[in-house]
Amino acid sequence: MLTRIVCALLCAPLLAYGQFSENFNVSGMHELPAWKGSDSSWTITNGVLKSVSNRANATFYLSRQATTPTEVQWEWWIRLDFNTSSTNYADVFLVADDDSLPAAAGYFVRIGNTQDEVSLYRKTRNGTITKLIDGRDGSTAATANELMVKVTRTANNEWQLFTSPPDGRFTKEGKMTDTATLQGGYFGLLVRQSTSGFWGKHYFDSIACAAFVPDTNPPLLVQLEVRDSQHIFVLFSETPDSLNVKNFSPLPAMLSQDVSTPGGYLLYYDTPFVSTAPFAFTINNVRDEVQLIMPALDTSLVYYRPQRYDIVMNEIFADPSPSVGLPTFEYVELYNRSDYPIRLDGWRFFAGEDSVILPPYRLPADSFVVLCSAGKFNRALTIAHFPTLGNEQDNLGLYDAAGSMMHAVSYTKEWYQSDLRKEGGWSLEMIDANAACSGQANWKASTALLGGTPGQVNAVAGLLSEQQSPAIVELSTPDSLQLHLAFNYVLDSIAVSIAGMATQAVASTPPAFLSATITLPEALRTGRLYDVQLISAKSCSGLSPTNESFSFGLPEPAVAGGVIINEVLFNPPPGVEDFVELFNSGKQVIDLSQLYLANRKADGSLDNITRIAAERQLLPGGYVALTGQRLALCRQYACKAVRDVIQLPIPSFPDDAGTVVLLDRQGTVLDEFAYSEKQHFPLITNREGISLERLSDQTPATWHSAASQAGHATPGYVNSQQSAAGASTTAFSVTPEVFSPDNDGRDDLAFIHYNFTAPGKVANITVFDAAGRRVCLLARNHLLGNTGRLTWNGLSDAQEALPVGAYVIYAEVFDAAGRVERWRLPVMLGRGWR
Repeated sequence: MLTRIVCALLCAPLLAYGQFSENFNVSGMHELPAWKGSDSSWTITNGVLKSVSNRANATFYLSRQATTPTEVQWEWWIRLDFNTSSTNYADVFLVADDDSLPAAAGYFVRIGNTQDEVSLYRKTRNGTITKLIDGRDGSTAATANELMVKVTRTANNEWQLFTSPPDGRFTKEGKMTDTATLQGGYFGLLVRQSTSGFWGKHYFDSIACAAFVPDTNPPLLVQLEVRDSQHIFVLFSETPDSLNVKNFSPLPAMLSQDVSTPGGYLLYYDTPFVSTAPFAFTINNVRDEVQLIMPALDTSLVYYRPQRYDIVMNEIFADPSPSVGLPTFEYVELYNRSDYPIRLDGWRFFAGEDSVILPPYRLPADSFVVLCSAGKFNRALTIAHFPTLGNEQDNLGLYDAAGSMMHAVSYTKEWYQSDLRKEGGWSLEMIDANAACSGQANWKASTALLGGTPGQVNAVAGLLSEQQSPAIVELSTPDSLQLHLAFNYVLDSIAVSIAGMATQAVASTPPAFLSATITLPEALRTGRLYDVQLISAKSCSGLSPTNESFSFGLPEPAVAGGVIINEVLFNPPPGVEDFVELFNSGKQVIDLSQLYLANRKADGSLDNITRIAAERQLLPGGYVALTGQRLALCRQYACKAVRDVIQLPIPSFPDDAGTVVLLDRQGTVLDEFAYSEKQHFPLITNREGISLERLSDQTPATWHSAASQAGHATPGYVNSQQSAAGASTTAFSVTPEVFSPDNDGRDDLAFIHYNFTAPGKVANITVFDAAGRRVCLLARNHLLGNTGRLTWNGLSDAQEALPVGAYVIYAEVFDAAGRVERWRLPVMLGRGWR
């Protein structure tokens, strides 16, 4: 039930005959004996009068006796859940000479009609209807119209009509003086409805009729705001009389009503304000209709033009299901990190190709607002047709009303940094709003118990302690005269140096500003490698680019045997996805985006053909690992060159046996590997999480399990298992001959080096003291690579310091054929711990 309090009711006791108020705080119509009419067409719901008539092309009403004072004020709340029309509206009779309203003469307010307006009418006994106050067109044109309406009449028969949104400020629709003197003793409500689409959609409440108390208060300034570089907005507590430009200083060029705020005015200035420069502003001699004067205002105002990253997307709730506490509606939280309030009117939010214009809204400094379609979120700005956010990934952009990019985010599921939370119900939160261009490193899944912090400080908020320097992360050459670069985070502008060519300066590419295309001063030539270096970059971090150069060339078509399948993980551990590693054994630069991965069906036909959708070149001698989840893969295995591990969709490969096929754009098979778990080293009992590595680039290829010392896989770099190119002495050695494990940074460890011509060696390595007693087991059934090393820190099996003296490292190595070799390696532990 609405409980709006009318000032007139507080100022004048409800004792005079005819004055009344009605809030419908009853259980049913039977408790309203004063009201008569089409009783069956009405009901009481939650303290509100509601229509229930189901008759088409019908008129129904309620009325009550009410002899009004000479000076009177009426007020009521109404909601019509439809767009009004000439056959669907509501009449509120203020004065009627008959309790049967369809036949009565008097004064009434019509809410609706063809112009979707709220207007005052006079109706005579012969049926003549005259419009006395013509309200603003379109005020009831929405699908749901909720209004407060107020009408006043003075002793001189001056009528005024006002409307306002619920709990808002009244705006005058008009005033007039009527010379007619129609009398009546009734007040009532009349509804006109047509088809079933309008049935049961009329609501009334908080009706009051009381003596009119003249205004004795001068107007007050309610709101004063610099809207943009040429507009100031003012709003007064009541409608001023004859407001003009001379009431303000500086003198505006134009004064107009603000269509977005009823009762507000916009002052327009020819000369734009200077951003952040304060200026004096005064208001004088503003009068209301009874000539009461508002106190003069003398203040200082400042205009601020928003800069990039003043407003940032601070939290993204792209996958609400399954909920862990938040409403299941997508949202994007904005944060104003500037020192000034900023208006979002006319700003545009993009999600992929879809976009929406933001409604009028003022976001204070250091404050949040949540953009959403629905849901009970803190500080929500509800927007119809809010764009759908991608669960897996999406490109988001925020632009001001002039079309300037304020912030862009291109997120993926990898940004959650949590296998659990990336599956839904948790938001992505920015860590440091002052590093808004830092990309993935500045985002992670919320740690809030509800799954997110809409409208509040982020649960993961903090300082981004180690910001990455701007760097090139991907490179491609669309043709011989263009170079396309992708960066690790948002850059406004860049300059690059290309060896042998002039330095190039260029703007990055909207909307994400994560890439740039450079036109080269001369054509690239095949068979030659070039180096590009990012020498300057403008970003929000203020950091200088790395000195790292990025090699590239003009791609040539791949040929069979030139790009080979070099390593495959087909039975990954839980939480990790398959990966396929490629190696360029040829002399040509290869464009990865022109290659495809596939597998074969049982009948030998190709299946799951998937393009390698990466803007990336594979240089001669280069490695690249392809996987569906890079973060999970690099948590499990050592990714020594993270940029050589690319996340993109690849076919799924069976855990026991299958085929990996590498194709070019024409469908030519470049390489193929029919794998089986039986190809693993025979002594390995648990093959899960161990990759198969190619031993050389020769054909036919031979394969072996990745070494345990390498972590069971080597994604994106040289394999742990390789066939030696020439003869080499099979041997163990120890350096230094004397070591001193005293943590002084000099010879603290003994290094056991090995070098084998063939893979598949398994080692047991034990340390004995001079008396022949075992003191430490360094390795048991340890699968070795071709070359490598182990370490001994001078401690026993119990992790206790051993005394100074001579020791023997005993190495026993065997292979699948049962061949066994043994080494005894002396070493001196030179001095004890400090």
